[in-house]
Amino acid sequence: MPEFSATTNSMGSCVTDAQIIFIDAGLTDQAEKDTVLHEALHGAWSQTGLQKEYTEDQQEAVIWALTPRLLAIIRDNPELVQWLSGR
Repeated sequence: MPEFSATTNSMGSCVTDAQIIFIDAGLTDQAEKDTVLHEALHGAWSQTGLQKEYTEDQQEAVIWALTPRLLAIIRDNPELVQWLSGR
C-alpha cells in the first residue's frame, strides 16, 4: 500500500482474521522482507493463544527479537529452507 507508514505510523500490519498482510509500498527490499516476516509472525502468534498470556508490548518485543534472526537462518541456510519446504 502506498504511503502505508505515513498514515499508520507502521511499516506493515497483519489482519489476522482476514489473513492479510499490508506493507508500505515504498520500503526498501530489505525492509520489505523484514516487515513481511514480522507481520507473518504476528499472524502465527495470533493462532497460538499466546496473546492471552502476553501483553501486546511483550508480543512486539518477542517478534522484533525473532525477525532478524529468522531471516538470517533463512538466508544463511538455503538447504535447510529447501528441506523444510519439502523440495
